[in-house]
Amino acid sequence: MKWSKASVPTLTRQAAKALKAGKCLRAGTLIDQGYYNLGAGGAGQKALRQVDEAFEKRCVRKSPGLGTFAEARQASKLLLTDEHVRQARGNKAVAIIWMSPQDFLSLTTTLNDTRWAKQVSDRAVQPLEKYNAYAAEGETIIMPRLDVELGTGNVTGHEGRHRAAAVMNAGGDMLPVSIHLRDPGQYTIEYYEEHQVPGKFEWRKRFYGLEDVPKVLYPQNFGPVSRGYPASRTTPVVLTAKNFADAKEMWK
Repeated sequence: MKWSKASVPTLTRQAAKALKAGKCLRAGTLIDQGYYNLGAGGAGQKALRQVDEAFEKRCVRKSPGLGTFAEARQASKLLLTDEHVRQARGNKAVAIIWMSPQDFLSLTTTLNDTRWAKQVSDRAVQPLEKYNAYAAEGETIIMPRLDVELGTGNVTGHEGRHRAAAVMNAGGDMLPVSIHLRDPGQYTIEYYEEHQVPGKFEWRKRFYGLEDVPKVLYPQNFGPVSRGYPASRTTPVVLTAKNFADAKEMWK
């Protein structure tokens, strides 16, 4: 995708106008373009963040769960900051769902990799309070994530195994995970698809959402055993309504 070369103030005004008109998809796209504009100045970024906050209040859809994403986020043992959410959207996540640390680790570790499941005595995994402090201080701005192939459900990349293990060690049952979709065999993250309007030389975008997240996820393959890579797990994780309750769609 080619980002607009317009200045941040211009994008901010356009986003505010779209937001006022109730065009959340348009506003979200313009805000995203603003964050990716490398020539952004301090004042422009401040104004953009104000529009972004208004976007969060007006356009974040309530989940099908008993509460809202905000309430689930408040109850989460793992701290999720506004910057985490902004970075997830900037990295083209289609949604933030909730996943047990055990399921997350089963999708991102090898068969002989047991260190993630050890208690906090394992020096590789710090206490959860440490990770939350890093997040509060802005040292970690990328939340736990999974890169998933569209259609196949194969996990192709991840971030956040230490934090997942820390949540498990602290007795947490769920953690927020951003979902990033890829076309099979491709490296580029996709968050929308284009369709040609029947009978016209015109293309329209459809942004991906929760309905596009594969409901069965397969563990990441770290490489062939014949070449010395550790054996990968094969047992899939089936996502249920619990994973999607109080989820957050990023573009709808």
